[in-house]
Amino acid sequence: MNFPGSPYFVLERLLEEYRSGRRTHEDVARSLDIFDMFVEQWNEGLMALPVEPEILPEGEETLEESVNGLGCFSEASGFMRDFLETGDESFAEQALEIARVGHETLEQLYLNTAKKVEQLQNEVG
Repeated sequence: MNFPGSPYFVLERLLEEYRSGRRTHEDVARSLDIFDMFVEQWNEGLMALPVEPEILPEGEETLEESVNGLGCFSEASGFMRDFLETGDESFAEQALEIARVGHETLEQLYLNTAKKVEQLQNEVG
């Protein structure tokens, strides 16, 4: 998986630091609040993008997939909070799995978009 700054890796690091005792329950909860705020801001930014089917026919689908990818991070944050409250490791594992799906969704969208941009550049010359 590429993009080490991805929200997936942020959650993975938080979990590892909590498990190792380098972060307290309160530290992780505050970090999740900040994490949720950033995900919400990214989502708001996506929703503000104009989608013009005549210019970019797949734009609406791409936007929907992007929102779904970000939704995975919100859901993963909820599972992390469940883990903090209960100590149930299955919640931590679910959080990482859902975050991985979100990461892979957004990563694939990025790679597909980069290919399309390259194709357009080659066509335009």
